[in-house]
Amino acid sequence: MELWDAYDSLGNKLGFDLVRGEEIPNGVYHIVVEIITLNKDKILITKRDLNKNAWPGMHECNGGSALKGENPFVAAKRELFEETGISKGIFKRLYTEVSNDTIYVCYLCKTKQSNVILQEGETIDYLWLDKEKFFDYIENDFIPTQKDRFIKNKNLIMEVI
Repeated sequence: MELWDAYDSLGNKLGFDLVRGEEIPNGVYHIVVEIITLNKDKILITKRDLNKNAWPGMHECNGGSALKGENPFVAAKRELFEETGISKGIFKRLYTEVSNDTIYVCYLCKTKQSNVILQEGETIDYLWLDKEKFFDYIENDFIPTQKDRFIKNKNLIMEVI
C-alpha cells in the first residue's frame, strides 16, 4: 500500500494520509514530481512500460508521486534514480501547478550521467533528445497532461535548458 501526505491547494499538509488507488476527497491534493533531465544539450525521454495502467507505451519525462513524509525535492531525486539509475545531478525547481487533485512540482536536473538503467515495470526504452527538438518531439506519443504542462511553461523551461 502506497501512502501519500494529504495537502491543501497551497501545499500545506492536512495531517492525514491518502492511499494510492483510493478516491481523493474534494479540496485535497497529493504531490507529483516531474523531472526534466538535462545532460549537456540533451533531454532524457523515457518510454513507459506497456503494462502501466496509465498511458502505457507513451513517452514522458520521469516523475511520480511523493510518498508519505517526502518533500518534493526528495521525491524527485528518488523517482529519477528509481526510473533511470541517475543518482547525481543539480536540481532546480522550475514551477508548481495545481490541477484536479494533484500538485505538480517540476524540476530540472542537470547531470553528467548519461548511462540509463531502465526500471522493470516502469520504463522500457529511453533516448537523449537534442534540447532544441524537445517541444516538437512531445507533440507525438507523449503523455498528454505532462505535454500540456510543459507547453504552458515553455518560456520558463526554455530559459533554463
